[in-house]
Amino acid sequence: MFKLQIANAKSDALIDANVAQNETVVLTEAQLNQIALLATPTGGTSGVGSVKFQLSGAQSLTRVENAKPYAAFGDNKGDYAGKSLKEGDYTLKVTSYAGKNGGGQQLDAQTFEFTLDVPGGSSGGSSGGSSGGSSGGSSGGGSSSGGSTGGSGPKGSYESVGGGKQAYWKFQAEDAGAPGRWTKLKSPDGTKQQNFKGDGYLLFGNDASTKITQYSKSNELEYKIYVAAGETGKKLIMPTMSRDGNEKGDQQNDIWIAVEDASGKKLPLGNGDGHPVSNGFVKYYGGPNNGKFGDMGRIEKAGEATVSFDKPGVYTIKIAGRSDGFHLDQVRIFDPANDPGAGAKDSPVAKGGSGGGSNGGGSNTPPSGADEDLFDFQVRDYRSQKVIEAKLQDGDVIDEASDMFQFVGELKSGSAGSVKMTLIDEDGDIVKSKVDNSGPYTFSAGKKQLDPGDYTLQVETFSKANGQGQETGQDLFVFSVDDSVL
Repeated sequence: MFKLQIANAKSDALIDANVAQNETVVLTEAQLNQIALLATPTGGTSGVGSVKFQLSGAQSLTRVENAKPYAAFGDNKGDYAGKSLKEGDYTLKVTSYAGKNGGGQQLDAQTFEFTLDVPGGSSGGSSGGSSGGSSGGSSGGGSSSGGSTGGSGPKGSYESVGGGKQAYWKFQAEDAGAPGRWTKLKSPDGTKQQNFKGDGYLLFGNDASTKITQYSKSNELEYKIYVAAGETGKKLIMPTMSRDGNEKGDQQNDIWIAVEDASGKKLPLGNGDGHPVSNGFVKYYGGPNNGKFGDMGRIEKAGEATVSFDKPGVYTIKIAGRSDGFHLDQVRIFDPANDPGAGAKDSPVAKGGSGGGSNGGGSNTPPSGADEDLFDFQVRDYRSQKVIEAKLQDGDVIDEASDMFQFVGELKSGSAGSVKMTLIDEDGDIVKSKVDNSGPYTFSAGKKQLDPGDYTLQVETFSKANGQGQETGQDLFVFSVDDSVL
């Protein structure tokens, strides 16, 4: 089994250590133009001979990796190769095989669905609110006609109501669905839970039990909020809960909670010393015991559930069931001095906004030279100049024999001071690298340099001659050389 990770190919630093299903991954434009997708094993890899990547959606790619790290765009001895991707929705299928090059028995297949987004960079978003919907994928929940004054967030995230210190976020618990041992209820339980908001509420386990459950991913609810510039700072997270009053004392009133930034890092809650801890989640407890919904109490050992949003961007609120008999209606997040109250209107859900927001705002136009279609490359026989591949594309298999392959590239638009071409094999080793100061941009590789397998041609443009100055763009071509041609 694998988990999907996203890294910055320039620094090799992880941007998202564990991409959740249907997650919106928030990036800067620079990160989007140097992105690496990694299939990282969650267990042993004994018996795995190769891993095949099949990316579809806003852009497409097929590649097979025969050695760790399993990187969708290749690597050079652990230094990830990057690619410039477009914003949008993606599906990545990762399939492992017993043999090399996708051969032998298929061992496992996983499909990851995710969205890449640059805040403020999408065209044609929404300036107002959205009814229903959420990052959890449900069409339920409250609606709002109010917009966010802080700019529009990435698709599926909750935007603020108000702005500045008055900004708050509020959403219905049932927006995240009812995974695991959660159950969605749409009507009061007799005389109990009559004051719920939205179109329902959630019950963990059952009313007759006082069972305590350790954190489990299967019981996790997830909500993403977008914090715009001017809305950062210390906030209080306040769920609205209920218990029936059938059990005495400290029972049926606990949940697990965690808050993560865009990189997946868990942020400290309260004084940062919350206990108990389960998989990075801390215990949040307290609240009414009379069958009515009301505000919760505090983080065990850590005081109020405050968190600091230090910079604009997307933050993820995660809640997992702990106590059976716990009813959850809604969650609001606000400046401790400006509580909007449980009756305040819900946050709008972003459709992928336009302008404003964090990370500089502005348009979605990538930097010059950061286009995936920067170059056209031909593959020729060096001696005869016979064209073997008229236009090299991702997934191509070179299956025509040649003593010397010549790669000939043309810059499709614009200009470059120089172009660096690097051929990387499936083990991440550099086969050959060359810099040309003028087009057509060519280099050659012969039989002694090439083995059957997968290769990545990485092409970089620079503002000055000889690979000097600022790097202005990058293009990648992933292809294979068939056994029979060498």
